[in-house]
Amino acid sequence: MPLLARAIIPLLVLYLLSPIDLIPDFIPVLGYADDLLVLALAVWAFAKLADPAIVREHASRLMREAGVGPIDPSLG
Repeated sequence: MPLLARAIIPLLVLYLLSPIDLIPDFIPVLGYADDLLVLALAVWAFAKLADPAIVREHASRLMREAGVGPIDPSLG
């Protein structure tokens, strides 16, 4: 797994725990929307940078544990 992919999650946690935000949290709706946007971008980037076989393996395991059928039958 590339180093950048490994660094995304810890950097995301640091950003979310940091008191410094792109848009301050006291602004209604927008304050939390930027956190959701950063979260979505981090998950997307991690999925793009990680090995697709690893992403499929973990996604299928999580869906099995949650009792949800696979959206894509190839995920098995």
